[in-house]
Amino acid sequence: MKLKLFGKKQLTGLLLACSLLPTIVDAQICNPSALVTTPSTRFIDNNDGVIIDTKTNLMWQKCTDGQSGDNCSTGSATSYSWQQALQRVDNLNNTSGFSNYVDWRLPNAKELLSLMERSCIEPAINLQVFPNINGSNSDLWSSTPYLQAPNSNERALVAGFSGLGGIIDTMKIYNRAIRLVRNATPTPNIGAY
Repeated sequence: MKLKLFGKKQLTGLLLACSLLPTIVDAQICNPSALVTTPSTRFIDNNDGVIIDTKTNLMWQKCTDGQSGDNCSTGSATSYSWQQALQRVDNLNNTSGFSNYVDWRLPNAKELLSLMERSCIEPAINLQVFPNINGSNSDLWSSTPYLQAPNSNERALVAGFSGLGGIIDTMKIYNRAIRLVRNATPTPNIGAY
């Protein structure tokens, strides 16, 4: 008895489906009935590489470090150890800065957590505001050291935007991407005297 698993048409269809699988798997999934925690209306795009969060009054780099462009598709995310990330911030601020500001810093874990979009996964961030987050740039260093372990001087907190999103601790020697932040200058009230 000869066993035939697939015919020519079925095999072609299966191969086509498999070739599309990375596209399907890499797509962000959002629950349309869930509360949107980071609506696009909360953010202002300055069209100069920075985003202002009107809820937290923080100014963020639109793209992870190493990427640029309106949709962050130019370049690739640069990964750093925790110490290298802190040094990158110092170097940036002591040279040309970014978007005419020289007071950038590595965000703390709570600030990064404020960007988590709880109605979406893969990644758990608003892609209309912060585009092109995937794989190598979905884990971002925070400035927050992890103090709960015996070797706490060797660990820091990372915001992971892949999967469901969340804060995890990891070794400071590992490489992660960064997205810098600064306190936004309050917008003056034009009508007030």
